[in-house]
Amino acid sequence: MAVEEGEVGGGILSNLTPRQRIIAIGSFVAIVILLISLIVLLMGQKGEDKFVTIMKDLPPKSVGEVVDNLKEKTIAYEIRDEGRSIAVERAKKDEAIIGLAMVGLPHDGRVGFEIFGDKANGMLSTDFEKKVALQRATNGELSRIVQKIQGVERAEVMIVVPEPQLFQEQQQPTTASVLVKLGAGGGFNPEQVEAITHIVSSSVPGLKPQNVTVADTEGHILAAGQGSGESETSKFSKELSKQIEIRRDLESKYEIKIVDMLETIVGKGHVKPKVTLNMNFDTRQRRSRNMTPVYDKDNKPLPIATKSLRERNKELKAAEDQNAGI
Repeated sequence: MAVEEGEVGGGILSNLTPRQRIIAIGSFVAIVILLISLIVLLMGQKGEDKFVTIMKDLPPKSVGEVVDNLKEKTIAYEIRDEGRSIAVERAKKDEAIIGLAMVGLPHDGRVGFEIFGDKANGMLSTDFEKKVALQRATNGELSRIVQKIQGVERAEVMIVVPEPQLFQEQQQPTTASVLVKLGAGGGFNPEQVEAITHIVSSSVPGLKPQNVTVADTEGHILAAGQGSGESETSKFSKELSKQIEIRRDLESKYEIKIVDMLETIVGKGHVKPKVTLNMNFDTRQRRSRNMTPVYDKDNKPLPIATKSLRERNKELKAAEDQNAGI
């Protein structure tokens, strides 16, 4: 029996019209894309970290206290960032945060006005103890306030109140020093330095803004106290702000370049780079003095300076006069 060529080996598509073939191929491609997307989504969920960081940049003592509390509540945890951060299970994140907050953890290591509510310190017998406790509480509260300013990662405030003197001209002024650790995210400007000086000075009786010194942990003076010139402080603050702005701008540009290069490989939204630059802003000043020779009409250089020396011997002149008389 003769068999026509179209009846053998054609498969399903050979029995469909051209339009039906297009629809079938398009449906097949859509199903393949859907399956690939589903596989990628499942792999992403599988590789997602089940722990989430709830606290970071903690001192070692606070980390130990938090870990002990989490152990009591049988909440799984991880210690990250070389022992400075705590991560817990994502499903128990809220439970851990609320539980730690109820017991006042983590402690920041500072003592504020709560010292007067502490039973151990509630009975202060002498005026000296009360004065010391008040100063400790003021330092702690001001440190917490300054640390809330944008761009400040950590702050320490120290108030120095001198002893009262009998004569006014012998009285030393009240001074304050503020040490801040700037955050890596930037956002710190000269206006915030001025805000820190006024916040601290307004919180302590007799403390003037020009007697507040602000420095960062890298040794830079952001605001010089002890009556130093305001122009110098303003000048340095502007220079520091300019340097920070230049560094942040370059870091942002490098981060954008990294995202553009890697997103084509790993996909959009999967790259979160962080660039930190250490830049040298040291300046060098050089002074030079150039002298251009001046020429006379004969095209000869004129001397810069001339010195004439004239000597007169009276004895020799007297001897000549005597010989002339003979």
